[in-house]
Amino acid sequence: VQGMTCEGCAAALGSKLAGLPGVSAAEVVYASGRARLRFESPQARPTDEAIAEAVSAAGYRAVLP
Repeated sequence: VQGMTCEGCAAALGSKLAGLPGVSAAEVVYASGRARLRFESPQARPTDEAIAEAVSAAGYRAVLP
């Protein structure tokens, strides 16, 4: 995740990502610029595009592996 400027950014983005359908938990680490998502099931996993759109809507840039 690019564009975060503080721990508050990471916390806000984590909350937004945790609210995506199929996501059971989200952790965003400001220091590493990484987000880790846990899914309810493999079938419920949101698409990479949906995840990137949520990051973008929060004002940041997603860089997917």
